[in-house]
Amino acid sequence: MQDTTTRPADLPASSADSESTYRAIFDAVNDAIFIHDGTTGRIVDVNRTMCELFGYTHAEALNLSVQQISAGEGFSDEEAQRLIRLAATEPQVFEWHCRDRGGRTFWAEVSLRRAPIAGDERILAVVRDISRRRDAEHALRRSERRYRTIIEDLPDLVCRYRPDMTITYVNDSYARCFGRARGELVGTSFLDLIPPRERDLVRAQLDLLGPRLLTGTYEHQVIAAKDERRWQRWTNRALVNEEGHVVEFQGIGQDITEQRRATEALRESEERLRSITDNAPDYIMLLDLEYRIQLINRTVPDLKPEDVIGRSILDFVPEENHARIRACFKRVLKTREPDGYDTEYVAHDGTRTTFKSRVGPVLRGDEVVAFALASSDVTRRRETEERLRRTNEKERLLLRELDHRVRNNLASLVSLVDLTRRSAESIDEFANAIRGRVHAMSTGHELLSRSSWAGLGLRRLIRSLAPPGTAGAVATEGETIQVPAEQVSSLAMVLHELYMNSAKHGALAAKGGHVEVTWTARPLPDGGSDVSLRWRETDGPAIDDAVSPRVGTSLIEGLARSDLQGDVTFAYPASGADHRLTMTFAPVRRDRS
Repeated sequence: MQDTTTRPADLPASSADSESTYRAIFDAVNDAIFIHDGTTGRIVDVNRTMCELFGYTHAEALNLSVQQISAGEGFSDEEAQRLIRLAATEPQVFEWHCRDRGGRTFWAEVSLRRAPIAGDERILAVVRDISRRRDAEHALRRSERRYRTIIEDLPDLVCRYRPDMTITYVNDSYARCFGRARGELVGTSFLDLIPPRERDLVRAQLDLLGPRLLTGTYEHQVIAAKDERRWQRWTNRALVNEEGHVVEFQGIGQDITEQRRATEALRESEERLRSITDNAPDYIMLLDLEYRIQLINRTVPDLKPEDVIGRSILDFVPEENHARIRACFKRVLKTREPDGYDTEYVAHDGTRTTFKSRVGPVLRGDEVVAFALASSDVTRRRETEERLRRTNEKERLLLRELDHRVRNNLASLVSLVDLTRRSAESIDEFANAIRGRVHAMSTGHELLSRSSWAGLGLRRLIRSLAPPGTAGAVATEGETIQVPAEQVSSLAMVLHELYMNSAKHGALAAKGGHVEVTWTARPLPDGGSDVSLRWRETDGPAIDDAVSPRVGTSLIEGLARSDLQGDVTFAYPASGADHRLTMTFAPVRRDRS
């Protein structure tokens, strides 16, 4: 991250303004953020986006277990602890099935990484809602109250003690602070209530007091009630006698624990928020009221920080978006509530990146003095959504087409059953005939399913329908051509009948018999094809001169003239069957997804 933290004259400069600035940035981050204790895995802080995304208050979130906000099985608290331990040495990125307080489930991408904060080992968890990103909409006042609770109206503590540190007097506030009765404290050593490592420092401070320096103020820790370590500021006065000897000390103490904690919390808050901006996947910026960039955590690859600092955010978006972006900033200025917009960034090479931006106000009192802007690269998400839309459309068309074909095939099957029944001489003959024809239809459907119903190669269809054990007796020759999906089933039944006739009466019924299938195709202007197919058998048994048409040949003729939009001629020379089939193939649908 480039250090671009120089503030302009009209931006916040005090500690409180710095806290407000960083918290405004924290408020504008689009992702939910958890901060875990690196040792125990306990949640020690969350951002507002997390509260909005999961539906819990800040206080409730600190007591949540990972199991409570996980959907489904397989992501237990033990697994969460394991990932947190791994993140202490190497960043972890994974997808997580979440559940909010109302029971809504959603998928999120989680990035875990180690982030030392104020000397403590923390694990930063950035949770991005993959299905629908939620942005921060509330102020961080609750977080500020937790980190900046200051109690400044505590009564003073009063104590007197001799030079040997023996306590001679304490007031009630002193006694309450240390959880002991006043009588129990008198006669004990003042140093007994100070941590051992600070006792020498306190004694050295008191040794400086005397006739020449009567008072001194210093701060140190004390061991308060219930062994609590607290910070106190003491103003000590040396009480001297007429000879100039110190006979007693009088101390007035104030508990400054909350002040010290508030100062430390502010420092930790700034470090934490800086760590968040350093590790966040978003582009986070601070803009003045003229939309000029004052701070930025990182830049797009073709720009450097010096290329953007001081320039208007409008310089980096297409001009047609300027009015819409200005309107967004004006709404934030008027309502003092976060708002957002989508836009594109066009790189020098023409590459377009889509950003989802969130604008939040930076307040000084009730006045908006700057804008915090967080922009997320959503290009891949938008592309994924478009691919999903096309996929859904494709599935819808396929299902509609499948429904249409199933209806047609069922109608064809009914006709086929009737036709086969009229010619069958026995139940077994009927069953075998109908079984083979239905199997041919099934084979065509299975092959189409594998090709996503986008058509089927003619050669593949011919070879797939060859009876078992006859593949070596069947030769094919012809150019590569696709059979349209809507004509595969009809052509499959035609080929099945030719195979069955050959296996019963022709070349495939004799050892050494051969079938040669050849074809040619002529393209049509509409993308379809005129196909001429020849079925020629050799080395088979002699053919009976008195061949009479049967159901199989009638079926072939019917399918050739209707579904295949062609014709068929049967010939039975002495060398073997020699049939010619003409077909008109419709244009084959191409998958454009």
